[in-house]
Amino acid sequence: MKDNTESVQPKENLIWFDAREFAINAHGDQKYGDQPYSYHLDQVAWSSYDMILSTNFLLPVAYLHDVLEDTDIKENDIQKNFGTAVTLAVGYLTDPEGKNRKERKKKLYGVMRSLSVNITYSRAALIVKTADRYCNIKNSFNNNKDLLEMYRKEHKEFKNAVYRNGLCENLWTQMENILNEQSNHNNDNE
Repeated sequence: MKDNTESVQPKENLIWFDAREFAINAHGDQKYGDQPYSYHLDQVAWSSYDMILSTNFLLPVAYLHDVLEDTDIKENDIQKNFGTAVTLAVGYLTDPEGKNRKERKKKLYGVMRSLSVNITYSRAALIVKTADRYCNIKNSFNNNKDLLEMYRKEHKEFKNAVYRNGLCENLWTQMENILNEQSNHNNDNE
């Protein structure tokens, strides 16, 4: 009997790979610390991976999460290549215009507070935003204590906007463990 495994796997299963390549190309030579930006994109995607949504939907959102904010890519580029739901989720993850970080985050947190876990693209945005912050905190703990301190100061407001009971609990626990370790370390040095 002929092995037809290849024909069983629909091409759509590779959409996350297409999103990864699209995002890497869009980010070009950008760096994440001293790493290529693909390092961060892979971290966020795989931290999001096991969160109950289809990988064909969640992983593209994870890979594309920074393209509107940090590159010349426009929403219609995402729409054309990945569809409406992915475009909506990525849009929710993008900082609105603002004069400084505090103002942008305040607007973004308002958007995050309005999202429902019962709507797939909203749920994906909440998962990816949590994974992104977790990866940023984890990387900052190892490489940039000033950034870590910024995330620690923002954490309460961030959690109030993004946390949903039962969603990404392991990432929230890990984030808080890192932030508590940093806080304890700071107290020991005072």
